[in-house]
Order: sequence, then C-alpha cells, then structure tokens
Amino acid sequence: MKHVTLLLGAFGASSAIYAATTLGTPPPEPTHATVASAGDTVGRATPRPKVELPLGQPLHGNAERLWARYQTWKSQVFASDTGTRFVFPMNSLRGEGEPLADLSGSASVDLATGEVSVAISRDTGPQVLQLCLVDDRGEGGGTSLLEPADIVLTIRDMEIVDDGTRLVGRLPAKLPAGFELDQIFLAASDEPLDTGAVLFGGPTLFQRLLAKEVSDERAAKDQALLLGLAMPVQLGGPLGTGPIGALVAQGEDLFFNGTFMGNQRTCGTCHPADNNLTIDPDFISKLANTDPLFVAEFEPALTFELNGSRRFENPVLMRKLGLITENLDGFSNLKKMFVMRSVPHTFAQGVSIQAGNGIQPPDERTGWSGDGAPHGIVNGIPTAGRLFDFAVGAVIQHFPRTTGRVNGIDFIMPTNAELVAMEAFQLSLGRQNDFDLNVLTFNDPDTETGKILFQQSSCNKCHPDAGAGQPNFNFNTGVEQFLINNPDPTGQPRPADGGFGTDPNGLFPAVPVPNNGSDPNRPAGSFGNGEFNTPSIVESADTGPFFHNNIVWGGIEEAIDFYRSNEFFQAQGFTVSFPGAGREQVGKFLRSINAIDNINTGILFAKRAHDSCAFAPTSIFDAQHHAAVNLFLRLALRDIDDTLRVLSEVDLNPVAREHLKEAKCFFFWAMAPMDWDTRRKLIEKGIDEMNFASQDIS
Repeated sequence: MKHVTLLLGAFGASSAIYAATTLGTPPPEPTHATVASAGDTVGRATPRPKVELPLGQPLHGNAERLWARYQTWKSQVFASDTGTRFVFPMNSLRGEGEPLADLSGSASVDLATGEVSVAISRDTGPQVLQLCLVDDRGEGGGTSLLEPADIVLTIRDMEIVDDGTRLVGRLPAKLPAGFELDQIFLAASDEPLDTGAVLFGGPTLFQRLLAKEVSDERAAKDQALLLGLAMPVQLGGPLGTGPIGALVAQGEDLFFNGTFMGNQRTCGTCHPADNNLTIDPDFISKLANTDPLFVAEFEPALTFELNGSRRFENPVLMRKLGLITENLDGFSNLKKMFVMRSVPHTFAQGVSIQAGNGIQPPDERTGWSGDGAPHGIVNGIPTAGRLFDFAVGAVIQHFPRTTGRVNGIDFIMPTNAELVAMEAFQLSLGRQNDFDLNVLTFNDPDTETGKILFQQSSCNKCHPDAGAGQPNFNFNTGVEQFLINNPDPTGQPRPADGGFGTDPNGLFPAVPVPNNGSDPNRPAGSFGNGEFNTPSIVESADTGPFFHNNIVWGGIEEAIDFYRSNEFFQAQGFTVSFPGAGREQVGKFLRSINAIDNINTGILFAKRAHDSCAFAPTSIFDAQHHAAVNLFLRLALRDIDDTLRVLSEVDLNPVAREHLKEAKCFFFWAMAPMDWDTRRKLIEKGIDEMNFASQDIS
C-alpha cells in the first residue's frame, strides 16, 4: 500500500494534496506546554523501564558488524567509481491520477566535478523540469520539512538527452557556503517547489558516511569538494568503529526511549529488546494494563468508544492475536479503512530490504508488504520509502496523542540527526551477511537432509540461503485468504489486508479478492494486489507466530504446512511438499540455522561483556563496569535460552544443548561481584562452550 495514498485518504482529492500540506509552511514550533495540552489524561501510562546503555556504548546494536558491512559496501563503490559520484533513487510525490504520478527515476550528483544528471522512467513531454537540492538547516540538522532556514539550490536549463529520459546539467559556479545535500527534488520549473515537486530522494546512511570520509581525505590533501552530503550527527573524530558506536548508541537510545512528545509509546513498545524485537500474545499478557501499548484502552482521545469511532487500535485483536492497527491507505476512514498486522522483528535489515521486481516505490523494502516506510508527502514531510523515513511513519501512525495526528500538537517529528541515528541502529541489528548453504553443513543427518530438501525446493528461490534475498521480492502466496480456513474467533472488525499497493477508490471486502478484473465478481481496483514481502527465515524459529497476520501459532513446522495449502496453490499454481519425514527434516534445518545465528550473536554479547570488565586498579565495586558486564551477559543468556528452546522442542543436538547449559553456568558465575580476572576467565570458558555447541551443530 503506497503511502502516497495515505495523503489522499487524509486530505481528500489528490489535486489538493500539496495545497493541504504546503511544504513551505511548517507547523508552529512545538513546546512542552502545547503538547501537554493535547489531553489531560496523557501521562497516566507508566512507561516500561528505560533501556540503559552500558558505558555509553550500544547494548543491542552491533556497531562492529555494521562498520564491517560499510567497509564492504565502500570497497564495491570504489571498484567502479571514484567515491565522489552518488546516485539517489527518486520516487513520485504525486497522488493517484495526477500528472506524472507514475514517474520514477534517479539523480546522479558528482560532489567533486559538479556534474548532475537525472534519469527518469519516461519522456515527460513538454513539461519543463528543474532539479532542486535542499540543505536542511537548524538544530539537529533540521527536519525533512521544508522550513524557512533551509537553503534550496536550483539547477535550471538542464539539457534533455536520451529521447527525453535523461536530464543533464551542472552545479552553479558559486555555491552557498557550507552547502550540504539532505534532500533532492525534481520539480516543474514554472511552479513553486511546494506545489511543483514531482520526484524526491535523499542519501542513505552509507552514502553519508562515505561522503564524510571522502571529504575528510580530500581536505587533508587540500582538495575541497564542490558539494557535500549532510551528516547531521557529530561522529566525534575519524570514522571507525568508535564513532559509529556512538551513532548506533544514540539511535538505540531513541529507539527504546524516545517518545517524541507523543502518547508515551516508543519504537521499543512494539519491538521490545527482551522479546526478540517483536510482540506476541504471551508477551502482551504479562504487561501492566498501564503499559503504553494499551493507550487505546485508557486515553479517551484514542479510545474507539469515546472518540467518535475513530479507530486507533483494536485492543481485543491486540491482546488475543498480537495484531496492531495500520492505516497504510490513509486516515480518512478510521472506522473501516485499516488493516491488522503482526509486528515483524527488525533483525538483519541490512541484508533484507534491498528492493527487487523493478517496483518503484519503495527502494528499501520494510514491513510485511515491503512498503512499511512512508512514501510521498506525509503530514507535510516528503518521504521516499527508505529506512531513514521509517520513524517518520511510525511516529505519525503509532505515537499520536489524538487521532488528529497534528505535528507539534500530537507529537514532534524526529530531526534529521535522530533519523540518521535510528537508521544506523536498525541497520546494526542482527546478521550483516547471509549464510552460504553451499558451504554450511550439519552434523545431524536429518538436519543436513532438510537443508538439501530446502535448497532443491521453491523455498530457496524465495528465501535464498534462508534469507530474504538481495534484491528482495514481493509475492502473492494466498496467505491472507488462509483466514478462510482459520476464522478469527474474536468477532472483531478486520478488513482484508491486500498487501502491497492500493487503489484509493478500491473495495474493502470481507475477504481479499484479486484486482486484475478478470473475474466479474472480483472487480478491478479492489483493495491491494495480494503481495507480501519475503522475510528472512533464519530468525523465524524463535520469532513466531508466523506471517503478517499471526495466522500460524505452532512451531516452524506448522508454518511449512501452509505451503501445502489450497490457498497457496490457488495463488501460485503449485504446492511445496516434502517426501516422508521431509517436513520435520526441513524444520530441523530451520531450527539449526536459527540456533547458529543465536549462538553467533550470543558470543558477540559475551565478548562485549569480557571487554567491559574493568582492569586493575579499578575496584570490583565499580558500578558502571559491573552493570555493563551483567547487561551484556544477560543478552548472551537470552540467546542461549532461545537456542535451547528451539532445539529441545524437537530433541535436536543434545550434545550442543549440554554445552550451552555449561555456558549458562559460567556466565551466571561471572555475573557475581568478584575480581575482574576471574570474571574474564569465566566468560572465556562460557564462550568456549558456546563455540563447542556451534561445532556440534555444523
């Protein structure tokens, strides 16, 4: 569901989209007083304990892994380029039915030579276009709203080449002092930017890091760049694991503790650190009734029965099935126009969000349908479907004090610096590389057979190497129709979820229908296209329930069963079946690869605990180091417990499980206050046991 239609729903006719959300007219500067006045009862919810970061470093975020992947990406850039030319995918800002609404493209800017070009998907005819580069100014690097303090650099009179599908030009001879690029627009030259914007894009985290690094290197050689990319975060010195660690730590603090003056929710409310960054009914059942997750139950402005039937959440579906309300197609009909989705974990995004299918937008696939990050103009903010934009959509969707969702009243928007930091934290979570199943072998015969069956089946086509694939694709698997065989027992309103894409004039039927118009009873323009994102399944065995609607509640083997269902056959024309004990063998493979991932992560946490041990003459009673060691060891123990559960459910790898139990003992002992050398040795023994466990599995 394209977020550009969110605006259509929120503001009416598409032709009024820019008038209703004028880019150049930001909301009044929010204050604590204006936000507090939004509702007398806001604040009754007791926030969960604040996530404390040890010694100022990340706790869950892994800067080392992120830095290593950045270095790999950078080497690929330099293999074919000088490192000064940056390409930014650009997506449409126009609403459905508007001129050039179907346009997409990319902008190339060489920071050293000043050469600029824009590739567009088709000839725009007589429309004269210009490129506008924006430097957001203000505290925290400004925001994505176009504000009076921002500097807009306009490149006019661009030459049209390649049959009208490319525009070329150069930066002006004189640039504003210190100009750094944050946002890039393609706009009609005869209209103001706030009404004439056609395409929009901007830099990714890795592009910002590389531009900063190139700029520093050239400055050392007295070779200045004509233009820079904005890095609105003070990295604190030369680029490396240290300053990236500070950036990831800032993002982690914002992710788990940042409320953005909203209803007391944070990103961690639905992606809690102590439940594999997801929620399920069992976890939800243990929360206090005053938890911010339940604001729709105690805040009148967000309560369906008290606010004029404006749906913010469905508490019954949330508590019983772990489902969250998403208004991916706009806020114009909060009673009817919504979907109910489970909360996906946020691990391994760095290797799972690169888009495929040639679909634009989005360019980074987030969420269950691949368009979790907003695209288009949302509350006056231009967005491009990037992970960078994700928090913008999250704050508007999940954090407001009222269903009015007004900037500066119901919340304050994150600054660019905050968005960059949260992007860095999210990219640092989980794996940074996919497994290579051609190299990885398993000692358990059933597990090895399961791996081979997986590789030989269609499973490996959609989930290569048990990941999400690079690039990542969307598919219609018929999973939403699976509701027919598993009716919702709550009796609560639950419109069908059409997956990726929408028609703002489409239908919202009780059960989903194809929208290709081939069946007269299933008209064209129906809700969505039925396609959902391909998630990584390395993490699946310990992050159930499964699928976007939490429809499968058992183990990973029950998720495998879905691919033998009539619904999957009707969507794809085939089923995925395994001979004999193949179902159980593939299940063991998925459990084992999850176990290896958990052990790898647990070892990293244990090593960080080891490195956090203080050295003499620091007292054993040094509270900071003691707390840091124990925080990291608790995370390692959590990964061990996940692994033990996943393996023991099918009595898999008993020797590995014994090693993991030994590791738990060593880590528990190391948490007690004793001399630092002894603690380090205990942690080392625990790490050895975890390595032995991994070796027993593969």
